[in-house]
Amino acid sequence: MLDALETQLGSTRYALGDRPSAVNTIVLGGLRAHANADPIPDLSGYTRILEWEAECDSWRLLGPADHLLGKPEAGTAVERCVEVPQ
Repeated sequence: MLDALETQLGSTRYALGDRPSAVNTIVLGGLRAHANADPIPDLSGYTRILEWEAECDSWRLLGPADHLLGKPEAGTAVERCVEVPQ
């Protein structure tokens, strides 16, 4: 899975293309809760994944999806890790 995601992120901004999806938050949750905290697997060779994960903190929720997702509370993981293009 990591190899596939690394390859995908070489072509697109997000896990499934150039638009965000729920898959991004699911994968990021697993990375942050497990893979980034554990010594195995070693993610140091997955530079695109590490850059993508670090970039998550700059993503924002705004625009057309507000009515679908509801406005998340400030500082929550949803607010920090979901970006909806306008």
